[in-house]
Amino acid sequence: MLGGVESTSTACATGVHCIGNAFRAVRHGYARRALAGSAESCVNPISLAGFHRMRALATGDSPQVSRPFDNKRSGFVLSEGVGLLLMERLEDAQKRGANVLAEVLGYGISSDAYHISSPDPSGIGAQLSMQRAIEDAKLKSEDINYVNAHATSTPAGDSVEADAIRNRFSANQHSIAVSSIKGHIGHLLGAAGSVETIATVGCIRDRKLPANLNLEQSDVGEKLNLLTQTVDWPDKRLIAIVNSFGFGATNASLVVGEI
Repeated sequence: MLGGVESTSTACATGVHCIGNAFRAVRHGYARRALAGSAESCVNPISLAGFHRMRALATGDSPQVSRPFDNKRSGFVLSEGVGLLLMERLEDAQKRGANVLAEVLGYGISSDAYHISSPDPSGIGAQLSMQRAIEDAKLKSEDINYVNAHATSTPAGDSVEADAIRNRFSANQHSIAVSSIKGHIGHLLGAAGSVETIATVGCIRDRKLPANLNLEQSDVGEKLNLLTQTVDWPDKRLIAIVNSFGFGATNASLVVGEI
């Protein structure tokens, strides 16, 4: 554990940025292995007051208020957590007999250059982030089977991401499965990307895709396969993309695949 240490702070994109930077370091030979991820502890009066003033939080005491892509969504539910992954070269993992769970195939980043807390309505930043991750993986959009969406249950954010997915995956938008797990666990801010990457690895391991919890009727789901129940994945290679988009106009996407 005597290699380099670095810290990234890019709001809700932090986790995927950390994992993506570690992926690049290992791939290009700057490290043989790296421990990467993020943590967030933000359920406190100051954070709650700040996000409330921004009108970013869901209100009410219903346990169903976190409802990504649903037409009744009103904001996110603040949450906390941590997620870490051990990244290493495949040959090193196999040599030590490790249980290799998945492979990081590509990483892409972009900036909206639009507004500190609102996404560009055109979705260009999200599209570029996904496009660059797919190109980095040397794949085509049609190779992606599942999108673990950033969708936080905010009116603008979910709509823009849905449009970006539709445009980026226009050739297979009807078949590609899309879900956000924030209906299950809330929004972990800086830890969201790492925890959701781990969840996607779990999808690959268990061959199951999670539902958009609390999604009853969508106003943004036209021509998209928004999952409303957990589904078994058929006997074919699962390749997923994980999206994390943060305040400050920062976007990150990670392509993760079955070995």
